[in-house]
Amino acid sequence: MLNQELALITQQNKVITETAYNASNISAQTAAAVEEITASIDEQVGAISQVVISAEQLTDLSQALNDIVVKYEL
Repeated sequence: MLNQELALITQQNKVITETAYNASNISAQTAAAVEEITASIDEQVGAISQVVISAEQLTDLSQALNDIVVKYEL
């Protein structure tokens, strides 16, 4: 009977160890995925910043063109 209980405890320990190992693997995979997502977000932020800069430059050019057109309309 004691041997059976020890065998059961040993089996349960194996299950717990495997579960902990699997959880650790999932955690590592999740961390890697988060790093990839963060890198992608950083790239997107950089691209959006460039779009904003280009839009501001286009606004400035448009205003300059309007100023020139106004001069010739007089």
